[in-house]
Amino acid sequence: MDDAVKYLVTSLQKHGMWENTLFVFTTDNGGPANPINAGNNWPLRGSKGTLWEGGTRGVAFVHGNMLQRTGYVNNEMIHAVDWYPSLLELVGGSGDPDMDGLNVWDTVSKGYPSPRKEFVYNIDVVKDARSGAAIRMGDYKLISGKGGHPDGWVPVPTVDGVWEEHVLMDEYEEMIELGLAPHNKTYLFNIKDDPTEHHDLSKHMPDKVNEMLARLEELKKKLVPAIHPKEEPDKADPRKFGNAWSPGWC
Repeated sequence: MDDAVKYLVTSLQKHGMWENTLFVFTTDNGGPANPINAGNNWPLRGSKGTLWEGGTRGVAFVHGNMLQRTGYVNNEMIHAVDWYPSLLELVGGSGDPDMDGLNVWDTVSKGYPSPRKEFVYNIDVVKDARSGAAIRMGDYKLISGKGGHPDGWVPVPTVDGVWEEHVLMDEYEEMIELGLAPHNKTYLFNIKDDPTEHHDLSKHMPDKVNEMLARLEELKKKLVPAIHPKEEPDKADPRKFGNAWSPGWC
């Protein structure tokens, strides 16, 4: 990864393009936190493929001469879909007013407050019945249904970085089960005050729960049905595509 980034930056510099480039380095989701993979989301809860913050919260950095404010940490609310209209704004374009993404270029480049006040983590009911929905509204996050597994707080790997030598997979599962939350439950968290999702407020703030559940139901009416194509791994056989895997294997 480091070498790839270095190669890209040096190439842009070599061809005189670096000074006019906005460089965005970002993740798409949390890491797969288990002994088999190298991901870790501590101190956040959960893992890749879950609705907990460890599976959904992303980090990024941005570099470029077009940034008016630099050298600071931005904690404003930004969703992945906001990159598209924001980059369009930067190059003089504009997006469809009905798209989900918002133009947050002033938030990124100047540190202004974000125009985004809510976003959906998930609404769709996936094909293997792991149904769960989640929404963020202001400082609050609501999970309805299944938050996903694992949902505990996976500790940071040992200094040598080798999980397998210290935590066997069955020990890991037992460790996570200690903090396993029941499925088909509604959770409410104040993400600003409790980003690690330790304190469920749903029983103490029923009005907020009902407000956010109603908003989810409203958004469900606009839901576009998900497409779940049949997996056809034979069509992805690398022997048919110059020894490269192609769509169809997942």
